[in-house]
Amino acid sequence: MLSYGNEQVAGDIGPRQAAGIAPAWILLFLGILDLGLSWLAGYAFTEFSSVLAIIAGMAGISYGYGRSGRSRAIADMGYYAAMWIAFTVLGVIFTYLMAGSRLPLFDEHFARFDAAIGFDWPRWHRFLASVPYVNTLLNMAYSSLLLQIVLSVMYFSHIGQSRRNAELLWNAFISLLLTGVLSAIFPALGAFHYFQTDLPQAVHLPHLFALRDGSVRVFPLNQMQGIIAFPSFHTVMAILFTYAFRGRGVWFLLIGLLNILMLLSTPTFGGHYLADMVSGAMVAGLAIYLVRR
Repeated sequence: MLSYGNEQVAGDIGPRQAAGIAPAWILLFLGILDLGLSWLAGYAFTEFSSVLAIIAGMAGISYGYGRSGRSRAIADMGYYAAMWIAFTVLGVIFTYLMAGSRLPLFDEHFARFDAAIGFDWPRWHRFLASVPYVNTLLNMAYSSLLLQIVLSVMYFSHIGQSRRNAELLWNAFISLLLTGVLSAIFPALGAFHYFQTDLPQAVHLPHLFALRDGSVRVFPLNQMQGIIAFPSFHTVMAILFTYAFRGRGVWFLLIGLLNILMLLSTPTFGGHYLADMVSGAMVAGLAIYLVRR
């Protein structure tokens, strides 16, 4: 059913081109990679039934509407919704596998980089805390990743530009691989832990500690979230979303503004050093270049 992306679903490209960028291949590769790394590391991931049901439902909608010809837009929405859900699940698992790196932590180095370029993380955090309305606005922007995924899928499917959906997913896939590998080579606990500030917000730390010391080997999916400190994946996605809406007039302006707010929120609500964001921007730029090539 998920092979629907190999048909002429992208209104602005032909069947062969669509087959060349079909995101289903992303999931196949990422799934095999996760299985292999899980086996090598001795980790197990459980509680997939509800997510699989949702993916199957979206794929069924895509297949039904595409096969009947009733609505190409709804078929595309179902297809890319299924792709993003599956990608998110496999991506979260991949970040856990990368977070198991036992290499020395780089928090001290990242904090020194920030200081060298004049960024004072504790001061920035205190400033936002002193302006409640701005703090709330930035918190909402930081939490907008899911909303932006849904909006992108619906908008580009509706206007017959599914190639943009495929491009966005390819960019996210390549960025995930790059950030995952870099996070394994340059592991960090994050600014919350380093500066001992707002530790309850550092909800990733219990699993990160368990991965680093090997004390836990089984992780239920419903208790997991992505673990990437360096580079910042929120920074990556802020750039990728804005890039996806290039040339779309007012939509580009609105998405761009939202992601500027997300970037401003990332140090405080993501517990990221500015070094994480700089590297995230570089990863996004490289991913865009590779996909365009």
